[in-house]
Amino acid sequence: MGEWTYKQKAIRKLLSVLFVFAGSLSIPASITPPTIPIKPEIYSWELENGLTVLFWRDTSSEVVSIRGYIKTGSMYEARWLGAGISHYCEHIVSGGSTKYRKEETYKKLLSRIGGRNNAYTTDDETCYYITTTKEYFSLADSILFEWLTACVFDRFEFEREKGVITEEIRMGNEEPQRIIWKLFSETIFLSYPKRFPVIGYLDRFKQLTREELIAYYNERYQPQNAILSIAGALDPESLYYEVRSVWGRWKRGSYYHPPLPEEPAQEIPRIVEKEYAGEIAYFRLGFHGVASGSEYEYPLEFAAYILTGNEHGRLRRRIKNELGLATSIWAYNSSPLSGGGTFVIGGDFDYSKKDSLFKTIMEELEKLATEGPSEEELELAKQSWYRGLLSAFEGTERLASIAASNWEQYRDPFPYEKILAKAFAVMPEDVREACRRFFKPYAYTLVILKPKGAKSTESPANIKRENETCTIERMVLPNGMKIIYAYNPALPFFDLAVYLQAGLRGDPPERPGLSSITADYILEGTEKLNREKLFTLLDRMGAQLSASSGNNTIGINMKFLKEDFDSALNIFADVVLHPAFPERSMERIKREKIASLRNQEAHWSSRLHNNFRKNYFINHPYRYPGAGTKESIEAITLDDIKTFYNKYFVGGNMTLAISGPLRPSEVAEKIGEKFKSVAAGKFEIQPYSGELLLQGDTVITIPDEGEQVSFAMGFPAPVLGDTLTAVIKVIDAMISGVSLPRGWLHESLRGKEDLVYIVSGTLWQGPDIGTYYIIAQTSPKNYPKVIEIVKRQIARLAKGNFPESEVEEAKHILRINLAFQNEYQSSRVTNWALNELYGLGYNYDEELQKAIERVTKREIINYSKVYFSNYKLIVMKPKEHQ
Repeated sequence: MGEWTYKQKAIRKLLSVLFVFAGSLSIPASITPPTIPIKPEIYSWELENGLTVLFWRDTSSEVVSIRGYIKTGSMYEARWLGAGISHYCEHIVSGGSTKYRKEETYKKLLSRIGGRNNAYTTDDETCYYITTTKEYFSLADSILFEWLTACVFDRFEFEREKGVITEEIRMGNEEPQRIIWKLFSETIFLSYPKRFPVIGYLDRFKQLTREELIAYYNERYQPQNAILSIAGALDPESLYYEVRSVWGRWKRGSYYHPPLPEEPAQEIPRIVEKEYAGEIAYFRLGFHGVASGSEYEYPLEFAAYILTGNEHGRLRRRIKNELGLATSIWAYNSSPLSGGGTFVIGGDFDYSKKDSLFKTIMEELEKLATEGPSEEELELAKQSWYRGLLSAFEGTERLASIAASNWEQYRDPFPYEKILAKAFAVMPEDVREACRRFFKPYAYTLVILKPKGAKSTESPANIKRENETCTIERMVLPNGMKIIYAYNPALPFFDLAVYLQAGLRGDPPERPGLSSITADYILEGTEKLNREKLFTLLDRMGAQLSASSGNNTIGINMKFLKEDFDSALNIFADVVLHPAFPERSMERIKREKIASLRNQEAHWSSRLHNNFRKNYFINHPYRYPGAGTKESIEAITLDDIKTFYNKYFVGGNMTLAISGPLRPSEVAEKIGEKFKSVAAGKFEIQPYSGELLLQGDTVITIPDEGEQVSFAMGFPAPVLGDTLTAVIKVIDAMISGVSLPRGWLHESLRGKEDLVYIVSGTLWQGPDIGTYYIIAQTSPKNYPKVIEIVKRQIARLAKGNFPESEVEEAKHILRINLAFQNEYQSSRVTNWALNELYGLGYNYDEELQKAIERVTKREIINYSKVYFSNYKLIVMKPKEHQ
């Protein structure tokens, strides 16, 4: 039993470039694929219940192997993500008590058949296997069937394995290989669930209940979600009827894999170093790669071999043998069917030589991406890969594993004619193009595990850190317009944004939505370029242009390449400063706005947010939806839009922020020249003068067409820039987990009891009013209990019913969240512009994080006694439950 690490799983992949064998093999030229010199007898059947059965007939020995694969792993744990429930199930199911026999009986039976049995869990599958001789096959078959279909999750076994896995997690926290792989996965993946360890996080794991494991087992362990793979000297016809007789009893249910979130493109380096109590430094340098089936899969496989495949591999020869910069170095490409492909280089090294090591690695990668491999290098890679392929066809455990893996990827247990044709068609220019596309010098992840106190004299010459390369300058034009410029040579493109105070707060009371329609009109063309010509130019440049309106601002954003700087700046300035406001667009824009409002009404969350706005911000512009109302949209005229534009698009009301790979001295004058014609002045929005704190609790119930109960519980919160912002940020991290499903509310409503479909907390801060509100959806039956739990969790804050360690953990979450927030250049540009526009200073986020680090438990208690003393609760209930 066990958890398969990132590298172990990659090695298991049949076509891994890490199979390297001595000697040479004469094979045809690169574009002529060889053949596999075996013709195996393989059968595939699908039973009536949906179970796929594979049989590889191997008469070379008396050994038989039977393997059961459940197509679920740590990536597919849905509401249990990060808990390691797949791995926990595996521990109990493998050898555990079933409704047929006790655990002790299985031990005696397995001892009698004298075979090997085990199980493992990966991020996308759980496997159980028994290997014995053919006379015991029927018994092994029955045992495996009983495990996968009838586990009872005995209470003693449940508690015992919880202790075993707890120790396994703690041991893993001391093993350098596990530490670095866990750190690497958490760093290279931000959204994709491969970032979670297969074994789970200890705090989440310990909360798992026996009932949750039973629910997970019943949901995932179904015949249509499984593969049974058998190899050995058995008669096919007899085997078919035996398997059908045993496994045909497995009842089919309904189950579909939960959808996996997409991983956003990486735009800047991610570099993490961690100390541990050891003497050797380890590193993992990774790039995002491709899924199985991509045209780049085999070029990247061969690139890994060319770099480190044998003693002649470029990195191994230069780094290990010639320069002595590392004691070991390897590379591999992982292209799984489920996605989340990676290309990883790793090894162990003397930390004092870090600078030279990574400088040399990046040089070699750049060289391979620029020049490609020689024909001889590629041919050697193909030969070694082919020999590794041939060596795998031995042993029934391997054969059963190969058949299942191939079926999962290709729906063919022996697809080697196609595989070889594709692999041997790879040419040197294909490898070069793959390296050029994926080995981006600004989009890598570097994780280092180093001995305590280890030091290096300088940063690697071409391992660029953002805070070392991204310098920021600020200037103000004579018309009052503020310019924030960041020089960022790590990226080949610019992000540019203009923000101005407007939004709902700027809308006339009788015209909510005017700001939103004005923002849409900005993209309808200029006095020189109509909409069609404008977007044709943008398409030719590969540039992106957008405009939006929110609660407080209008924003116009653009992304473009360095070589298009002058053309893009001309277009951007023209769009911002000379919109044409064509009358013919009015009807379409209004129609789209009203349709958007109707679409919102179809979603419970949109209805809830709109009802919350209306009833919480009673006398504030925020009471309206961002797009306005149907009546106000219909009443807006073209003159309204032009008047609004002339009022707010003035220098003192605008901030421009830009970041990219040209120095301020090269572009500052150009930006100033383009925007000097903006009219001077500033229009002050009248601030809200009402009461910020609530006087007593209020409950507002609204009839709804849905079948569930949805609610939003709002509390007062400090306004933008208030010093108490740091305190409520820490509170949010404690009770709601910021942006991930965690925190008190999630654990009490989803972790311990499955009472809600969704629960989250949101901090909404405006320049003159703020709120912190909690939303959730639940069943009418569970609603009273859910409300009481929410109130109880909130009450903990003012009572101080939490340890100091939770405050520190919340600060850690916020530190990580700030890093995520600054991951993308476009996000940084937007934040700089908004912070400067609100008068907070472009670097407000960093200053706020410093204030967060100073927050104490006493401050949280004091804040909560004031701000969480009263609430306004907006509840949407089905009409029959009013």
